[in-house]
Amino acid sequence: SRPPNPPEDVTTTTATPTTTTTTVPVRDVPETADEIQQLIRDIWPDDLEERAIEIAFRESRFDPRAKNFCCYGIFQIYWSVHRSWLADLGVTSDEQLYDPETNITAALVLYERAGGWGPWGF
Repeated sequence: SRPPNPPEDVTTTTATPTTTTTTVPVRDVPETADEIQQLIRDIWPDDLEERAIEIAFRESRFDPRAKNFCCYGIFQIYWSVHRSWLADLGVTSDEQLYDPETNITAALVLYERAGGWGPWGF
């Protein structure tokens, strides 16, 4: 037996699958020592930036991916000790401290919270 013919006033359509690609803009991330130093100069107050650059070099050699047993990024922020107030900056994962701008900004806030260079042993 044959299937019945559809009524003449019915339109049949076939959906064609489509692929949508979303391009997320990639932020320029500083990679060279000069770019890291410039970012420190941009974020830190002028009267503190030279000492901040010295500390960043000592702590990480300006390597945003620097890590030891406790600390992350350019300024070697101690994640487990500072995670409660870092959340106020939107830092909710230790991985975020590998972002140079985030780490440098967090270091300035840490400096202000501590009233000086104490967190870096001074």
